[in-house]
Amino acid sequence: MVLYRLDLIDPGSWLARQMSGAAAEPAQAAADGGRFQVLYALNRSNGHLYTSRAGQIIMQYGLTKAVTDELNASLALPKDLIITFKPCGTSNAWYAAEPGREGITFCDEFFYEFERALAPYYQDQQAYEQAVLGATTFFLLHEVGHALIHQLDLPNLGREEDAADRLAVWLLMQMQRPDLVLGAVNYFSHEANHTLPGGHFPYWDSHGLNEQRYYNLCCWLFGGNPEAFGWLVTQGILPEARAAECIADDPKYNRDIAKLLAPWLRAG
Repeated sequence: MVLYRLDLIDPGSWLARQMSGAAAEPAQAAADGGRFQVLYALNRSNGHLYTSRAGQIIMQYGLTKAVTDELNASLALPKDLIITFKPCGTSNAWYAAEPGREGITFCDEFFYEFERALAPYYQDQQAYEQAVLGATTFFLLHEVGHALIHQLDLPNLGREEDAADRLAVWLLMQMQRPDLVLGAVNYFSHEANHTLPGGHFPYWDSHGLNEQRYYNLCCWLFGGNPEAFGWLVTQGILPEARAAECIADDPKYNRDIAKLLAPWLRAG
């Protein structure tokens, strides 16, 4: 299977405001209901506390503030949900559903993996940085998808990992930042093309193949906005046979997700 490198399209205003150092607009959310909250783990060195380099970069660009402001402005949770950024010793992110441990953990090592994997795709430094932050945003919202499925008791008739991917794309569509998904698209392209010699995908795993997630994201982007993402088809990245299904399926996805989340949407 041949996968293609994608160039990040015009970043628009949302992340550009963060990169320029402009303060994110405060969320005008209702006071009732739980909220998403972010914690950055502090490390100690020579008697001083400091935030990890990944945490500093993410804070510098205002990434988590922009995302949580958007989420808190639109969604009310049954209770507060903590998102923790910290070194883990492994490249991963997850949502823990166990009572007393509920929350999202995003490991510094996962952010560094995006830096390594996406570096060959971009010559322009600003586009590269936005791609890394785009991949970070997608995977953060993927874990938010898991949290919503659990906390809101959303029905799920397929693999939860696929549903979490779909929710992440839907949320970015609502934020009017679907282009940030392209960072994750390129990450899956890299992972699909760099399987270690003798290695193989664990087919028993609950996640889809990297190639499948790659094409799913391309499909949802195109189906959600054929005009903006028509180049995915014209450049031969998304096959025409799948593209027709993407356009037909998108209204159903949007209708069903909006219906499921309706009881939890904040007014305004």
